[in-house]
Amino acid sequence: MTATEPRDLLEPLGDVSEDAFPPRFAEALNLVRDALAAGERTHVPPRTLVAALAAELMPRLVLAYGERAAATVLRRLATEIGAEFTPTTAGH
Repeated sequence: MTATEPRDLLEPLGDVSEDAFPPRFAEALNLVRDALAAGERTHVPPRTLVAALAAELMPRLVLAYGERAAATVLRRLATEIGAEFTPTTAGH
């Protein structure tokens, strides 16, 4: 993958050693995954974990990339989620 190739936003990341990621990306990703695992171990509900992540992510996304680029990322995510939606999987 190159920095210009799109990634499926609905798939977990595998190999993060590529140059397309920001510096220390693998380390940061591991910190986030560790924090999520800690929440799961202490039985924090999944929706609560997601809400906390979103509350921290949104302002940082806009600060890091600007309003227009953040909106583009969110629009792409919404499109991919919409493409994956089927009535039999709704709410799961």
